[in-house]
This record gives sequence, structure tokens and C-alpha cells, in this order.
Amino acid sequence: MASVRRRGKSSPKAPRRDPNGLGYPRIPGLYDAAQVEAWKATTDAASLWVARLSCSPCIAYQSVNPNDGKLLKSFEHMSPAELEQSLAAAKTCFQTWKHTSYAERAVVVTKAAALLRAHVDDFATLETLEMRKRINEARGEVTLSADILSYYAQHAECFLAPVTLHAQAGEAHMESSPTGVLFCVEPWNVPYYAAPV
Repeated sequence: MASVRRRGKSSPKAPRRDPNGLGYPRIPGLYDAAQVEAWKATTDAASLWVARLSCSPCIAYQSVNPNDGKLLKSFEHMSPAELEQSLAAAKTCFQTWKHTSYAERAVVVTKAAALLRAHVDDFATLETLEMRKRINEARGEVTLSADILSYYAQHAECFLAPVTLHAQAGEAHMESSPTGVLFCVEPWNVPYYAAPV
């Protein structure tokens, strides 16, 4: 493979959009001076995240259009009490959901798939505005996510059916049982795909 060399003057560097050295553009009024100094003192992403969470008072999460830097929406932090209330509500829902038949669950999951398909452009546009994902890729992700939901709605009962195991002694079987509420941090690059998988 041949290498290509450019001759002549190199093109000027693009203006730096990150005057604080934090890895993202400075948005006026978003961070105070103490937060900036605290972040500058950190050396790795984990420390930066911990420093961000420990700032007091915490600022709202902000969805910013990466193309033009305009604020799309702000989301206030949940207080510990609000978080506990949400987890308790999820646990209550789980107690009902775990006794719901596969047929009833399939109706809900099928409805979720239908809503994704009915609003492909709405969901794709939101994803493009928030993370600058190309619109056709975002549409593809929404459609794929709807397809996955439909697939599970049709096949979940078979996947989760008890399986007889051929034990050398005695009888054995394997069954799938609901375990409870899961709390996780999802990757930002495939938000719709992450939900059904």
C-alpha cells in the first residue's frame, strides 16, 4: 500500500471549541468556575464522571444539539427520595407483571413495536438532534428495534418455556423466572436498540 504525502502549506487548524480542555464545547452558563477547575484536576474519564456527580449544587442534565450547540431540553436531577419512589413504583409494577401471561405481555410488546413503526421519523429526528447520528441510520435503528420487539412478542413464550434436562441421576429441569427490577446505564449511541435487547 502506497502512502500519500501532501506538499505545500498545511491547512490551518480548526478553531478549538473546547477552551477548558474538558472534551466538549463550552456552553455559557452551564458550568461554574469551581466545576471547571475541579474537572481540570482530574486525569481520567472515571474521575471526571465522579467529579461531575459530586458537584454541588448539581445542574440539570442538558440535551444539546451537537450541530449548533443549542439547548434542546433540560432534565432536573432526581433527588434520592424521588429515585427511591421510582424504584418502589417499578417494584410494584414488577409484582403484577411477573404474574401476567405471555399472551398479555405479547400484546404490550407488540404495541410498543407498533408505536416505534408509527413514529419512525419522530424517534429518528430526536436521536439525530441529540447525538448527530445520520438520519437514515437513526431510522434503521428505530425499525430494527421494532422488529426485535415483534420477534420477542412472537417467540418469548417458547424461549422461556421450562426445559427438561437429562440428568444422570434423578430428574432435573431448567426454568426461567423473573428476578426483579434492573437498573442499568445504557450506551448512548444506540438508545432504541438497547431497550429490546
